[in-house]
Formats: sequence, structure tokens, C-alpha cells
Amino acid sequence: MLSHYLFLGAMYKLSYLLIYLGGTDEYGLMVEEMMSEYPDNKFIAVGFSMGANIVVKYLGEHEQVQSQFLGAISCCQGYDVVE
Repeated sequence: MLSHYLFLGAMYKLSYLLIYLGGTDEYGLMVEEMMSEYPDNKFIAVGFSMGANIVVKYLGEHEQVQSQFLGAISCCQGYDVVE
């Protein structure tokens, strides 16, 4: 599955609710859907830039799903989205 936030870039200026840079809720729903659809499979998560932040944050917050992942790759993860 692919979760891609780039297309929302122009809309970001309209409302802070469209993209919450620290939010993992949408990613969590995607992970739950994959785990229910493929319960016997293990997963590999790959995130780029803001997606890397979301992947790492989600897996850190949800230890119960970590066993379903073989690993996670964080590419070009940002350090501070404010600066």
C-alpha cells in the first residue's frame, strides 16, 4: 500500500487539519487494514521525508504491531519540521 502526502502540498496552506505532520492515525488505519487483509504476512515499511517521520513514530508508539514488521527503512527523515 502507498500513503502519499505530496499531492496535499497546495492544500496545506488552507488548513492545518489537512496534514498534521506528527499524526500517525491515517498510517495506523492503513497498517491495520494490511494486517487484517494479510494476517500471516510480515511487512517492511519504507518512508521518505515526512513519511519517514510517520513510519518511525508509528512503530515507536505501537509496540504491539512491531512483531508484524521485518523492518523499517527511514530515508531522508527530517529533524525539525518547524525550522
